[in-house]
Formats: sequence, C-alpha cells, structure tokens
Amino acid sequence: MNAWALTVEKYRVRFFDWRVNQSWVVKLIMAAGFAVLIGLAAHVKILTPLSPVAFSLSTAVVLLGAVLLGRRWGAVAVSIYATMAFLGLPVMTTAVGITFGYVIGFFASMVIVGYLIDKVGKSRSFWAVFAIMTTASVVILLCGTLWMWAWMGTQLSLSAVFGLAFVPFLLTDLLKSVAVAAITTTILPNSK
Repeated sequence: MNAWALTVEKYRVRFFDWRVNQSWVVKLIMAAGFAVLIGLAAHVKILTPLSPVAFSLSTAVVLLGAVLLGRRWGAVAVSIYATMAFLGLPVMTTAVGITFGYVIGFFASMVIVGYLIDKVGKSRSFWAVFAIMTTASVVILLCGTLWMWAWMGTQLSLSAVFGLAFVPFLLTDLLKSVAVAAITTTILPNSK
C-alpha cells in the first residue's frame, strides 16, 4: 500500500470507531436521527400507476443506515421509525397499513446488512457489498409483497400482488443497491 492508501484507510478506520467506542446514549441519538432520515427519504417519492406504493429513497437510507449503525442500532432505528409511523407522524409515503410490510423488511434488512458488513471480511469488495444490498432489497420487497397480499385478503392473487408490490421496484432498488454499495466501499475500512 502506498502512503495515500494508508492515510485514507486510517481515516476510514477512525470514521467507524465511533460505532464501537460511543456510549449507548450517543448510539440511540444516532439511531433516532436515522429514523428521521428514513422518514424524510420516504417523502422523496415518485408516484407510479404501476403500484399503490410510490418509489422512494427510504430503502437506500435503510441500507446505508445498516452499514453506518450496524445491525443492532440499525434495528433500533427502524423500530423508532415504525413507532413514529404508528403514532401518526408523517414518516411514510402512505398511511400505516398496506405498505407496512416494507417496514418489516426494513427491520430484516438492517439485521442482514449490519451482520454481513460487520462479520464477513470479504464483504468489503464492491461486488460483495452490492450482492448484500441487493439481497436486502429483495427481502424488503418480499416482506412488502406478502404483507400487501395479506392486507388485501382475497381481493387479488399472490401473483397479482407480486406484480404490484415487487416487480415495479426491481430496477429502482437495483440502482439504489449500486449507489449504496459504491458509498459503502468508499467509506468502509478494508480491515475488520
């Protein structure tokens, strides 16, 4: 490694030291801040005639939050976000109900991404991080699809709901996975 690469790596390690070395109060404040960011990102949306769910940036913020907060505090952030939604705060693109399955997927993806980024040393390459982010995005979409299907009861078949809640989001979630993987591999230390 040249001197520049060693300097960059030193600052990457320092950047992530706060995750381990901060008090639980600071971590809770960070989780609450990310919960607010998820809510704000939900309002950066594009309505589509393909689905009752809008395209939003909340998935990208959730994936990045899992990297920055880790699995435990990332899950706390989503729990705070869900609590804010249940309290009626305007943090979701639609009312709590038909789209709440995506929030369940947010929780699951925080745990998956946080665990894999923390525990798997090979997850430092772009393609490995991209695979982790894409897997987490699919988990979010599957949870959203299954919840929407259960919410709608017998009104639509599972395949019809799949076409409303999963398929329209594949391309945008793939692009979000690319963006978050690029950010992650830029800021994440190369060593665990």
